[in-house]
Amino acid sequence: MSNKKKGILTILLPIVLLFLFLILNTTLTYVQLQLTPEPQRAELNFLDTTYPLWLRIAQMTTTGIAFASIALLLVGIPLGIYLLTRKEANNDSPYLAKLKKSHPKYKNLTDAEIAYVQGWSWPAFLSPTVWALASKMYLWAFLSLIPFVNLYVWIKLSVDGRAMTWEQKEWQNFTQFRARQKIVIWIILVIIVMGVLLEML
Repeated sequence: MSNKKKGILTILLPIVLLFLFLILNTTLTYVQLQLTPEPQRAELNFLDTTYPLWLRIAQMTTTGIAFASIALLLVGIPLGIYLLTRKEANNDSPYLAKLKKSHPKYKNLTDAEIAYVQGWSWPAFLSPTVWALASKMYLWAFLSLIPFVNLYVWIKLSVDGRAMTWEQKEWQNFTQFRARQKIVIWIILVIIVMGVLLEML
């Protein structure tokens, strides 16, 4: 699937979910009002056991859709916009050949290696702060701790982190660069596992 299609889907999904929530919420509130005696309508509570089970389940499902749509809006819209404006970086893409000619850092790399450098960074996705520190990108590590700004940092480092590190740092060769990426992912995984274990104790 192309980046353009991914971007459109990423933007449309939370919007569709939000629209679905509004329709369901309006419909269920109307049904609830019809089932509620006039004096009690000021204190509607869909968890009240006097309502039918299907209505309570439908209301809880609608609430879940609302939370999901809000969460996806915060992440999906900026990511979708980025994907819509991002050039393709597949192995057979002309973009790779152009990048190889225009940027000295990519001159001696194969198409597959360029595609890797331009690809998604799972370590940065899992922990942007740790990834930025391990990559000696201290400003990005600081920005990842600032509320709201950290959302942009998370997306930016996940999508462009590898390329930023490759272009801004001096590497002996691609093998050294890839080895560092593997080390960082293991460090992050160990930290995540240790955090989970500490929570369980």
